[in-house]
Amino acid sequence: MAMFVSRSLDYALRSLIVLAEKTGGARQSVSLRELSASASVPRSYLAKVMRQLVRGGIVNSDAGSTGGYRLAASPDALSLRRVYEVVEGNFQTVTCDASGRCDLLDDCTQVAVWNEIEEEILGVLDRRSLADFLGQSAEPALIGPEHIQRMES
Repeated sequence: MAMFVSRSLDYALRSLIVLAEKTGGARQSVSLRELSASASVPRSYLAKVMRQLVRGGIVNSDAGSTGGYRLAASPDALSLRRVYEVVEGNFQTVTCDASGRCDLLDDCTQVAVWNEIEEEILGVLDRRSLADFLGQSAEPALIGPEHIQRMES
């Protein structure tokens, strides 16, 4: 089983990794052309993704012939949850909840389990940052002993 990662999210993460690697914390910008080539993302698609990231405050854009994009914060300050939510919207495993959108909610045996899974995934996305893709994080592996113990019990 694989978790689905949309093309937009993949392209956003690729571009953020390139920005982090190319600028190395410096305040220089990377042009859309260079970003597109380095991240192997079609420029027209990347332009749309970058607009989302600018609107979401994840990257800054500099206008002009020498302009481009740069990270708005350090890679370790940029959680994967924030990137996900800017690109995809709120993370939800199921669309039913106490708002009454489901006639079966009162007797549903699934929603509590899906909500727990959602909380776990959001916890990982909160703990992980762009720095993890750069090998800069001190955080241990995604599945640690506490997760393994829960799965065994």
